[in-house]
Amino acid sequence: MKFYKWYTQTLGCIAGMLCCIYCYVRGDLLLYHNLSGNFDALGLNQILASYILYPLCILTFFLILLVGLAPNCVEKRVLNIKIIKIINFLKYSLVIIGILGCGIYFVIPSLIILLSDIISHLNKSTNKMPEDKIPEESPIYPQKTTKEQQEEQLMITKNEIALHLLKKNSDINFIADITGFSIDYIENLEKKL
Repeated sequence: MKFYKWYTQTLGCIAGMLCCIYCYVRGDLLLYHNLSGNFDALGLNQILASYILYPLCILTFFLILLVGLAPNCVEKRVLNIKIIKIINFLKYSLVIIGILGCGIYFVIPSLIILLSDIISHLNKSTNKMPEDKIPEESPIYPQKTTKEQQEEQLMITKNEIALHLLKKNSDINFIADITGFSIDYIENLEKKL
C-alpha cells in the first residue's frame, strides 16, 4: 500500500473521529448520559451511528495503520478473507454510516478517506483509450508481435551488425562472438560484400 493511500485514509479516520466528537457535543448523536437532550429529534440513522460510528472509526484507523506500517500484512487472511478486503468493507461502511449519522459534517472526512480510491479511479479513466481510436502503427501503442516476428527482427539486426563490422574490417572471430553466428556464415556474408 503506497504511503499516500494509508496516510490519507488514517487522516480521514482521525477527521471522522473529530467529526463524531463534534456531533456528540452538538447533540446530533446520542450519548448515554445525555438522553434528555436532543433525543426526540434524532432519527434511526443518528441512533445507529451513535453506537457504531466512533468504534468503526477507531477500528478502521488501526487496521489501516497496521497495513501501512507492516505491508506484508496485506496478504494475510482472517477467516479466509484478505485483510485489504476487510479494510475496504470497513472504509465504505464507515463513509456510509458517517454520512447517514452526521450528515454534512462527515463529507470532508469521507472525501479524505476515499481520496486514494478517487485518484486511482481517475487514473484508470484517463489512461483508457477506446480500441477504435488507436491507430495501428502508433508509437504509444506498438503493434503486438509474435515470437516468430521477434526472432526474425533479431536475425535482421544481427546481420546488420555483422555487415557493419565486416565493413570496418573487424576480426571474424570477434564478430562470431558478438552475433552468435558461425564463422562459415560470417565468411559467406563477407563474400557477398
